[in-house]
Formats: sequence, structure tokens, C-alpha cells
Amino acid sequence: MASHLPPHLQIFTPDRAPNQDSKFHLFPLLPKELRQKIWTHALDRRRIIHLTLHDTVYSHQTNDDVEGTTTFPENGETFWPTADGHQTMSKLFRVNSDSRQAALMFYRVRLPCKLRTTGGLMKWGILYFNPELDFLRITPIFLVKDTLFNFMYHLKTTYDPYGVGLLNLVITGNDLTGNDFRLIDPSDIDRGSKVAFTQIMTNLRQVIFYSAIRVGRQILGFHNGVPTSEIVYNRSFPIEAKVPTFERLPRDPRTIGQDLKHVFIGMNENRSQILVWYQMLKAWGISAPQIQYKWHIAFQPPESEHVLDCASANAFMQKEEDRWNGVEQPVHPMFESIRASGYKFPVGAESEKYKDEDLETAVKPAFGFWLFPVDVLGPVYEEGVSEEQGFRRPEMPPVLWDFSENWPELWVANLPDGVPNVRGLDDGR
Repeated sequence: MASHLPPHLQIFTPDRAPNQDSKFHLFPLLPKELRQKIWTHALDRRRIIHLTLHDTVYSHQTNDDVEGTTTFPENGETFWPTADGHQTMSKLFRVNSDSRQAALMFYRVRLPCKLRTTGGLMKWGILYFNPELDFLRITPIFLVKDTLFNFMYHLKTTYDPYGVGLLNLVITGNDLTGNDFRLIDPSDIDRGSKVAFTQIMTNLRQVIFYSAIRVGRQILGFHNGVPTSEIVYNRSFPIEAKVPTFERLPRDPRTIGQDLKHVFIGMNENRSQILVWYQMLKAWGISAPQIQYKWHIAFQPPESEHVLDCASANAFMQKEEDRWNGVEQPVHPMFESIRASGYKFPVGAESEKYKDEDLETAVKPAFGFWLFPVDVLGPVYEEGVSEEQGFRRPEMPPVLWDFSENWPELWVANLPDGVPNVRGLDDGR
């Protein structure tokens, strides 16, 4: 990942053995079984794929804006899925027939859907999915009876030849509460969909509760909406990237100990979505003690600065550096009128705490996210509190959290060198 940036802004990448020769000319001469194992090893990466499930009325209204053709739905589906298509399909589908065969075996679930690209283009395509390795974030739109439950039924019974469907899930509060899900009575769902849903939920292996914030790396006290007088540059805070593939590091290898003592995670109660999840399991009579729960946190760049590849990541780091040094003013909609009046925000690099900062030892920025155990946020159920409420909401929650006793996992985004051609999506053929 070559960069013109100074060392303290250059992007962190996991240590790997030096690559002396990227070409192995004898590979085609290897036995086919060994070649297949090598291809499969190359595919063995974690992905997080965001699916939005629309009803058929919405989808029929928008089909004219979608390139290509489809026979979907042809199995009685009452949902229409849309996925972020950028970097979702492995390159191995297009290397040669051997690699494509390996990819088709690895990604056994093949879901027809609308794929959204970085250029805003929508195209009919195939989402290839591996339930054992991939995570799905599912955002169902009204009515969930037709979207979420029908999707779960077909994912398990129609699209997965092994009948598994889903093992790893990413959840946001809006995915659970931004629709009519909590109004659904289990008795209102047809038997097939109810059985598929409860079986999938019962057999889940991992659930990640997603959270991301727009402030957290550079804090200038009240000047950027954080209720503190402190000035903080949390260089360790991972930056969200709009790519689906990640490398999981069980422990963030960077020297992040000091930064973990000053983590801003917003002023909302992050336990609320966890409580809603537990309440859902109880309402549906689901017992799944084997589920491993983790809490996701990352810094989310403004929409105009989304990170899609190495070039946009480097551009983001340069902008962030310029803001810290006063070259650019901080970006936040609530301060537009203040900036227009000519008001100058404080310059973080000139503050007493940071004016002599040793940049040679500064923590390198990572693009991806942290995963913590959910209990770093406090108990979801407290003694003396009703099950419906779960826990006591503090009048004034912590502003800067100390997570130094709970060193996180780091999931590092696999950033491509450049944004691919927006038409380079699989058409299912």
C-alpha cells in the first residue's frame, strides 16, 4: 500500500511475510486437488454484507432503473433484496475455470438480488454467500412478514442446499426497531417461515451489535459537539471503510493502550439494541446460549469522504491531518452557520497537550473496526430493574470511556488499490 503520506499517516496493514516473487509459474502443473485447496484458502476471508429487503410493490416500481434482467422471483418470494455490490464478488470468479469452480463450491448460497455499486448504478446480479464464514446485516422494510420472514424461509430452504441459511449476523438498533418487527406476534407468521426463522436464530454462532460514530478521532471539546473540555486525537480509533472483506486480528497489535482510556462512543445508550435483541429471543421462545456476542465500534467518515480504496483512504487521512493543523475547519452540519460567521475553531495540533507530540511514535491509522465483548458497556439486565427496562439509564453517561482493560479485536478492511469498473458485477452466468 504505497503512500506519499508522512509515516504517522500511513495506513496500518497486518504484518505478512515478504513477497519475494508474486508469480508461481509451476502452479498450473500442480494436481487439480491441490490447486483447488489453494484457491479455497485464498477465498477464506471474512465478509460483512449488508442486505436491504424490500417488498414487491417497491421493487416493481423501481425495476426500470435496474440494468439487466432477472427471473426473480420464481419460488414464491415476497421480498426483493438489494445489496452493496462494491467488492462483494471475489476476483477468483474471473481468473480461470478452476478458480471459478472453487469459488462456486465455496460460496454455495447464490441469491439473486439488485447490486448497488459505487457509481450509483443498480444491476441485477447474484450475491454469492458462505454461511459458515460470511456475516449478513439484514435491514427489513415493512412489512417484515413479507420481507424478513419470507427471506429467512427461502434462504434456508431454497437457496442453501445444506439447509443452514445463516450462522453469523450483524445487527443495528434500526434493523430491529425501524419496521414493524416488534409488533409481529409469532402466531401471525405461517408455519414454514416461523420454523425457518426460529431454527436460524437458534443455530446462530456469532452476533455483532453494530455502532459507528461521526466524532471520536479528533475531539475539540464542545467545539465539535462533545460535552467535554478535553482535546483528544484518538489516532487508534479505526475508520470505517465501505468494503465487505476484512482480515480479523484477535488482538489489535498496535500500541493503543493510552488511546483506549479516552474513547468517545456517542451519548446514546449502546445497550438498548442488545436489550431489544434479548427481548426478541424471549418473545419467540428461542434459547441460543452458544451465540458469541461482540460489540462493533468505528469512526464513520462523512458521506462525502467515504473510504472505498487505498486512494480514498489516503485522501481521508490528509484531510484529517489538515483539520488537526487548522488548514481546514472541522466538518459538522451543526456548525455551518458558525463557520460562515468567520469563527475560527481551536487548532488541535497547537493545544498544550499535542504541540510537542512525537509523531514518529504515533499510532498508525487502521481502516476497519474494533470488536469488544458486549459487557464493556455494562450489564444489560440489572437487579431491581424490570425485564422490559433491563438496566438503569444514567442521568449523565460517561463522555470518554476507558476500555484499556478490554483490549479489542481489530478487523482490518481489505482496501483495493482502486475502485473497480462499476459494471464489473457478476450477472449469474
